[in-house]
Amino acid sequence: MSKKNSVKDKAAAKKAVVLEDKPKTGTYITSALIFGALIIFLLVFFLDFGGKDTTAKPEATTISQAETVVIPQDSTDASERVSSTKTPSYEASADKVTYAVSTFDEGTAKYYEYPGSDGTTIRYFILKSTDGVIRAAFDACDVCWQAGLGYEQSGNVMVCRNCGRQFESTRINEVKGGCNPAPLTRTIDGDKLIIEVKDILAGKQYFNLGRG
Repeated sequence: MSKKNSVKDKAAAKKAVVLEDKPKTGTYITSALIFGALIIFLLVFFLDFGGKDTTAKPEATTISQAETVVIPQDSTDASERVSSTKTPSYEASADKVTYAVSTFDEGTAKYYEYPGSDGTTIRYFILKSTDGVIRAAFDACDVCWQAGLGYEQSGNVMVCRNCGRQFESTRINEVKGGCNPAPLTRTIDGDKLIIEVKDILAGKQYFNLGRG
Protein backbone atom coordinates (compact mmCIF):
# COMPACT_ATOMS: atom_id res chain seq x y z
CA MET A 1 0.00 0.00 0.00
CA SER A 2 1.36 3.41 -0.95
CA LYS A 3 2.08 6.15 1.55
CA LYS A 4 -0.48 8.36 -0.21
CA ASN A 5 -3.26 5.84 0.21
CA SER A 6 -2.29 5.33 3.85
CA VAL A 7 -2.68 9.07 4.52
CA LYS A 8 -6.09 9.06 2.82
CA ASP A 9 -7.23 6.10 4.86
CA LYS A 10 -6.21 7.80 8.11
CA ALA A 11 -8.01 10.99 7.09
CA ALA A 12 -11.13 9.02 6.24
CA ALA A 13 -10.98 7.21 9.57
CA LYS A 14 -10.71 10.50 11.49
CA LYS A 15 -13.65 11.94 9.54
CA ALA A 16 -15.75 8.91 10.37
CA VAL A 17 -14.97 9.27 14.08
CA VAL A 18 -15.88 12.98 14.03
CA LEU A 19 -19.16 12.32 12.22
CA GLU A 20 -20.03 9.52 14.60
CA ASP A 21 -19.43 11.71 17.67
CA LYS A 22 -21.31 14.73 16.24
CA PRO A 23 -24.64 15.31 18.06
CA LYS A 24 -27.66 14.27 16.06
CA THR A 25 -29.62 17.50 16.07
CA GLY A 26 -32.82 15.93 14.69
CA THR A 27 -32.91 13.32 17.45
CA TYR A 28 -32.46 15.96 20.16
CA ILE A 29 -35.26 18.09 18.73
CA THR A 30 -37.63 15.13 18.61
CA SER A 31 -36.78 14.18 22.21
CA ALA A 32 -37.31 17.77 23.34
CA LEU A 33 -40.73 17.90 21.67
CA ILE A 34 -41.80 14.63 23.26
CA PHE A 35 -40.62 15.80 26.68
CA GLY A 36 -42.43 19.11 26.29
CA ALA A 37 -45.65 17.37 25.27
CA LEU A 38 -45.39 15.11 28.31
CA ILE A 39 -44.99 18.10 30.63
CA ILE A 40 -48.05 19.80 29.10
CA PHE A 41 -50.11 16.63 29.45
CA LEU A 42 -49.19 16.26 33.11
CA LEU A 43 -50.05 19.90 33.80
CA VAL A 44 -53.48 19.58 32.11
CA PHE A 45 -54.17 16.32 33.94
CA PHE A 46 -53.30 17.88 37.29
CA LEU A 47 -55.42 20.96 36.70
CA ASP A 48 -58.42 18.90 35.60
CA PHE A 49 -58.31 16.17 38.23
CA GLY A 50 -55.77 17.02 40.88
CA GLY A 51 -57.93 19.55 42.70
CA LYS A 52 -61.21 17.66 42.53
CA ASP A 53 -62.65 15.84 45.52
CA THR A 54 -64.47 12.89 43.97
CA THR A 55 -66.08 12.04 47.32
CA ALA A 56 -67.73 15.44 47.81
CA LYS A 57 -71.53 15.17 47.89
CA PRO A 58 -74.00 17.78 46.64
CA GLU A 59 -74.72 20.42 49.28
CA ALA A 60 -77.58 19.49 51.59
CA THR A 61 -79.87 21.36 53.98
CA THR A 62 -79.83 19.99 57.53
CA ILE A 63 -83.34 19.74 58.97
CA SER A 64 -83.56 21.27 62.43
CA GLN A 65 -86.39 20.78 64.89
CA ALA A 66 -84.97 23.52 67.09
CA GLU A 67 -86.33 26.20 64.83
CA THR A 68 -88.64 26.53 61.88
CA VAL A 69 -86.92 27.77 58.75
CA VAL A 70 -89.28 29.50 56.35
CA ILE A 71 -87.95 31.58 53.46
CA PRO A 72 -90.71 33.32 51.49
CA GLN A 73 -90.79 32.00 47.94
CA ASP A 74 -92.39 35.19 46.61
CA SER A 75 -90.12 37.57 48.51
CA THR A 76 -89.20 40.78 46.74
CA ASP A 77 -85.99 41.04 48.75
CA ALA A 78 -83.04 40.01 46.55
CA SER A 79 -81.02 38.50 49.42
CA GLU A 80 -83.96 36.31 50.45
CA ARG A 81 -84.45 35.10 46.88
CA VAL A 82 -80.81 34.07 46.70
CA SER A 83 -81.05 32.33 50.06
CA SER A 84 -84.15 30.43 49.03
CA THR A 85 -82.25 28.71 46.22
CA LYS A 86 -79.63 27.48 48.70
CA THR A 87 -81.92 26.65 51.61
CA PRO A 88 -85.37 25.55 50.39
CA SER A 89 -88.12 26.57 52.82
CA TYR A 90 -89.48 23.96 55.19
CA GLU A 91 -91.24 23.64 58.53
CA ALA A 92 -90.05 20.93 60.90
CA SER A 93 -91.89 19.46 63.89
CA ALA A 94 -91.38 16.35 65.99
CA ASP A 95 -93.45 14.21 63.65
CA LYS A 96 -93.17 15.71 60.16
CA VAL A 97 -91.31 18.00 57.80
CA THR A 98 -93.38 20.20 55.51
CA TYR A 99 -92.11 21.84 52.31
CA ALA A 100 -93.65 24.36 49.94
CA VAL A 101 -94.43 22.57 46.67
CA SER A 102 -93.13 25.60 44.75
CA THR A 103 -89.67 24.90 46.15
CA PHE A 104 -89.23 22.15 43.58
CA ASP A 105 -90.71 23.82 40.51
CA GLU A 106 -87.34 24.21 38.77
CA GLY A 107 -86.79 20.44 38.62
CA THR A 108 -83.47 20.51 40.46
CA ALA A 109 -82.94 17.85 43.11
CA LYS A 110 -82.83 19.34 46.62
CA TYR A 111 -80.83 17.44 49.22
CA TYR A 112 -81.63 17.24 52.93
CA GLU A 113 -80.03 15.73 56.01
CA TYR A 114 -81.98 14.60 59.06
CA PRO A 115 -79.94 14.02 62.24
CA GLY A 116 -81.00 10.87 64.09
CA SER A 117 -80.91 10.65 67.88
CA ASP A 118 -78.16 8.01 67.75
CA GLY A 119 -75.81 10.22 65.72
CA THR A 120 -76.74 8.76 62.35
CA THR A 121 -77.40 11.41 59.70
CA ILE A 122 -80.06 10.36 57.20
CA ARG A 123 -79.73 11.95 53.79
CA TYR A 124 -82.47 12.21 51.13
CA PHE A 125 -83.44 14.24 48.11
CA ILE A 126 -86.64 15.63 46.62
CA LEU A 127 -87.18 16.61 43.00
CA LYS A 128 -89.91 17.35 40.51
CA SER A 129 -89.58 14.83 37.68
CA THR A 130 -90.12 15.54 33.99
CA ASP A 131 -93.75 14.38 34.24
CA GLY A 132 -94.48 17.04 36.86
CA VAL A 133 -94.60 14.70 39.87
CA ILE A 134 -92.69 15.62 43.04
CA ARG A 135 -90.71 12.60 44.20
CA ALA A 136 -88.50 11.74 47.16
CA ALA A 137 -85.87 9.11 47.85
CA PHE A 138 -83.05 8.35 50.23
CA ASP A 139 -79.64 9.33 48.90
CA ALA A 140 -78.66 5.65 48.97
CA CYS A 141 -79.68 2.25 47.60
CA ASP A 142 -79.70 -1.45 48.52
CA VAL A 143 -76.46 -2.11 46.62
CA CYS A 144 -74.05 0.84 46.90
CA TRP A 145 -75.13 2.38 50.21
CA GLN A 146 -71.98 1.25 52.04
CA ALA A 147 -69.87 3.48 49.76
CA GLY A 148 -71.67 6.48 51.29
CA LEU A 149 -71.64 8.40 48.00
CA GLY A 150 -75.31 8.66 47.07
CA TYR A 151 -76.57 10.24 43.84
CA GLU A 152 -76.05 13.35 41.77
CA GLN A 153 -78.38 14.83 39.17
CA SER A 154 -77.43 15.03 35.52
CA GLY A 155 -80.24 16.55 33.48
CA ASN A 156 -83.28 14.31 33.80
CA VAL A 157 -81.48 11.41 35.46
CA MET A 158 -80.05 10.64 38.87
CA VAL A 159 -76.61 9.04 38.70
CA CYS A 160 -75.17 6.69 41.32
CA ARG A 161 -71.84 8.22 42.34
CA ASN A 162 -70.43 4.78 43.17
CA CYS A 163 -71.27 2.58 40.16
CA GLY A 164 -72.36 5.19 37.60
CA ARG A 165 -75.78 3.72 36.83
CA GLN A 166 -78.41 6.24 35.73
CA PHE A 167 -82.08 6.41 36.67
CA GLU A 168 -84.75 8.50 34.96
CA SER A 169 -86.38 11.01 37.29
CA THR A 170 -89.78 9.44 36.56
CA ARG A 171 -88.58 6.18 38.15
CA ILE A 172 -87.98 7.72 41.56
CA ASN A 173 -90.54 6.41 44.11
CA GLU A 174 -91.80 3.98 41.44
CA VAL A 175 -88.95 1.45 41.26
CA LYS A 176 -87.02 0.08 44.22
CA GLY A 177 -84.35 -2.49 44.89
CA GLY A 178 -80.94 -2.95 43.31
CA CYS A 179 -79.19 0.34 42.67
CA ASN A 180 -82.41 2.36 42.39
CA PRO A 181 -82.66 5.21 44.94
CA ALA A 182 -84.55 3.78 47.93
CA PRO A 183 -88.06 5.35 47.89
CA LEU A 184 -89.09 7.77 50.62
CA THR A 185 -92.82 8.05 51.31
CA ARG A 186 -94.25 11.54 50.81
CA THR A 187 -97.70 13.08 50.45
CA ILE A 188 -99.03 16.23 48.79
CA ASP A 189 -101.60 18.35 50.62
CA GLY A 190 -102.55 21.35 48.51
CA ASP A 191 -99.41 23.45 48.09
CA LYS A 192 -97.49 21.49 50.74
CA LEU A 193 -95.34 18.39 50.49
CA ILE A 194 -95.22 16.40 53.72
CA ILE A 195 -92.75 13.74 54.82
CA GLU A 196 -93.31 11.95 58.12
CA VAL A 197 -90.31 11.81 60.45
CA LYS A 198 -90.94 8.10 61.06
CA ASP A 199 -90.54 7.49 57.32
CA ILE A 200 -87.28 9.41 57.28
CA LEU A 201 -85.97 7.43 60.27
CA ALA A 202 -86.92 4.20 58.51
CA GLY A 203 -84.02 4.84 56.13
CA LYS A 204 -81.42 4.85 58.90
CA GLN A 205 -80.17 1.41 57.75
CA TYR A 206 -78.65 3.04 54.63
CA PHE A 207 -76.55 5.49 56.62
CA ASN A 208 -75.32 3.36 59.50
CA LEU A 209 -71.82 3.58 58.07
CA GLY A 210 -69.17 2.14 60.35
CA ARG A 211 -71.77 1.16 62.95
CA GLY A 212 -72.10 -2.51 61.91
